[in-house]
Amino acid sequence: MQNIEHIIITQFSYRGVYANTMRGNDPLKKSNLEHRFKLFEMTCLPSILQQENQNFKWVLIVDPELKSHFRNKLEKLISGRANSYIHEFNPDEKQEHTGWLKPFINDKAAYLITTKLDDDDALFTGFTKAVHDHYYGLLENGKTPYFQFLGCNDNVIQWDFFWSEKAPLGYIKPWGRPNSLPSAAGYSLFVKYPEIDFTFFYQGHHKFKSLRAYIGNRTNREKVKNREQESFLKTIENAALQQKCNWNGQLSVAESFHIIEEPALQVVMVNHIENSQYKRIFEKPDDRIPVDEKTSFPGMAINFDLARANIYQQRKTLRFIIRALFRTIEFSHQGKTKLGFYSRIRRKYKMLVKTIRGIRKFG
Repeated sequence: MQNIEHIIITQFSYRGVYANTMRGNDPLKKSNLEHRFKLFEMTCLPSILQQENQNFKWVLIVDPELKSHFRNKLEKLISGRANSYIHEFNPDEKQEHTGWLKPFINDKAAYLITTKLDDDDALFTGFTKAVHDHYYGLLENGKTPYFQFLGCNDNVIQWDFFWSEKAPLGYIKPWGRPNSLPSAAGYSLFVKYPEIDFTFFYQGHHKFKSLRAYIGNRTNREKVKNREQESFLKTIENAALQQKCNWNGQLSVAESFHIIEEPALQVVMVNHIENSQYKRIFEKPDDRIPVDEKTSFPGMAINFDLARANIYQQRKTLRFIIRALFRTIEFSHQGKTKLGFYSRIRRKYKMLVKTIRGIRKFG
């Protein structure tokens, strides 16, 4: 049977992620790294180590300026698992293409799966098994696509990681952004390798749903309205034609998208103040329920000993409130750089109001 190479990629707190938006929130700052390691060991690491199917490689992208103390710690944490690698971020590399992954890809690989898992999130322990069962099943039936997006369904839980007397392990709540499904955690791209030269970085998870809907209704009118998506599809088509694939580069809803329909919990997204998506921690406060160690995360590998040891630092103190307000100022106009000065001020003000309201409902 043809070989499938599966690589899970974790972006471990490197500067390239926030090159234009960090505004003083340096991910290599000691306090930020210490906090990030705690979350990594609590969720992401056990999620990887306890996958039922271990036939995958794990590549962690780090900053080239990560201090040796922290790099050695990271190397030690992953050293017990075979096929786990640290890769230094290089701004000249095109992460959306497969060239930078070549050192990790078996020479006999006929297909490549790249999967995203952030360093503070967790996947259910059957994730890689579900992925491999799906694609090896397609291989056996001779129905393997050249290009397919994959994601988890809406069984996503948010973990608001802050302490209160009512919830000493924090709170859980359902995913509150249906237009952002599938979640970033577990978002994958399957391609014929080396003919189709793309990784999941090429198309963000938040475009999965709209792209699938667009392909299913690709009228001339829709083409005019969705120039960005049409350009993406043309790029895929050209890539296939240039490599002379036995495929015309056309995507279809049936063959180009797959949702893992596991009925149980699939993803845990940890909300905390040092996340670029920190605003999620203030959303849907009325939907929160306290975390129960025995029942809140079925099928997930969570290090609750570390959770108990670290969460008290995330209680509502004056320092926490000040940090939350600064985060609002730092990131409130992210992705809106074309806004005028007064528009940015109004947007910052609205976010500050929402943040203050959210803090009031903590605990």
